[in-house]
Amino acid sequence: MAITINERAGLEYDARFFDSAKRPALPATAHWRLDCETTGRVLQDWTELAVQSSTGATGLVTSVFALIEIDGSLNAIQSNKNARELKTLLIVANKDLPREYSVNPPYQYYVRNNRGRL
Repeated sequence: MAITINERAGLEYDARFFDSAKRPALPATAHWRLDCETTGRVLQDWTELAVQSSTGATGLVTSVFALIEIDGSLNAIQSNKNARELKTLLIVANKDLPREYSVNPPYQYYVRNNRGRL
């Protein structure tokens, strides 16, 4: 179920990366993009992520992650006639490489139009 946030609210998303066996996996690259499904606009084109990893006491990698910070300006309402708009956050590992993969399904959320908010 998609969450709803207020117009112009910032949002953070913690992306985690795993291989097909559900083990933490470090991709060669990671990128994100934000689209407005309601209006068909690309709000943030492909942007590279800084991927980090953490290790446990044994020295094995326990998680591979990247923090995506969506600026509140990207969550502005695109058309004031809309009561709310659906946004889609796309995350791709190994973009444009032979082993590219993406988060499926992509993360979606609604932005509520706070009429009068510029």
